[in-house]
Amino acid sequence: MGFGLGALAMSKLFAPLLYDYFKSGIELVYVSTEGKAVLQNPEALQAILTKLFAALGVIFLVLTVPLGWFLRNPPEGFVPAGWTPPAAQANAKGQASPRLEAKDCILSGRFLLLWLVFFCNITAGIAIIGFQSPLFQDLWRKLDGSLDMKTLAAYGATLIAVTSLFNGIGRFFWGWVSDKTGRTRTFSIMLGSQILVFVALANTANPFVFAALFCYILLCYGGGFGTMPSFILDVFGARLMPVVYGMILTAWSAGGIVGPQMVGIIADTWPQDAGYYAFLASTAFVAIGFLATFLLSNKPFEQR
Repeated sequence: MGFGLGALAMSKLFAPLLYDYFKSGIELVYVSTEGKAVLQNPEALQAILTKLFAALGVIFLVLTVPLGWFLRNPPEGFVPAGWTPPAAQANAKGQASPRLEAKDCILSGRFLLLWLVFFCNITAGIAIIGFQSPLFQDLWRKLDGSLDMKTLAAYGATLIAVTSLFNGIGRFFWGWVSDKTGRTRTFSIMLGSQILVFVALANTANPFVFAALFCYILLCYGGGFGTMPSFILDVFGARLMPVVYGMILTAWSAGGIVGPQMVGIIADTWPQDAGYYAFLASTAFVAIGFLATFLLSNKPFEQR
């Protein structure tokens, strides 16, 4: 949830305020070329962004480091006051064999399948997150050629803010769904439904439909992070969960490399249709993840 709300606050509050502050007194010169505005003095924009990111770095450093000192792990066996875990659940889940080690889990086929599903869901979403604003602006530009750059930029920033909110909501929503329907089925629904949504994104010219579909993609992107911790707990147990979940987050790191690199290659190869092919590439990733969900299991892991 913090990820989504943080992106919302950053895109609509902190970044615009700092950008306007550092842009004061600097004029960015644009020239219209083939219906698109082309920046003529990129060095001015680079100077603004350098100061902006430096300021954000200082703010994050000042806020996060002192607050980190207040974080403490709860004592062993801690439960919230007034809450008693159901006996059946306590016996059935969260209990790993005392002989089981983290490396046994991480090197198992079940871990690799979970990693693959998580990686596909993340890569498909993270590949297009950076595309949403320019693509959204292009749709509005085609729909209404009278819109100026400032208005289009505001539309793009609003979309980023709204989809960031859905990113946060997805962590609660899909986590709740997985409690009701099961972890495996939830990932099947998330990935399977995104196949249809990505195909629709590749073929829509309506900015309102585009925005709604993008919100759903971010809902599922966040949903993976909201569902996977419980999946790890069910399969590998509470004792090994910190290490196993920490390792499975490498899928996020890998997706953060593969997704943007993939989009960069697509943009260089098909500059006029980059959005279309990026959506199709993301479709392929969620399709692979969807097929992999049929091999998943919620049963506790046992070393053979």
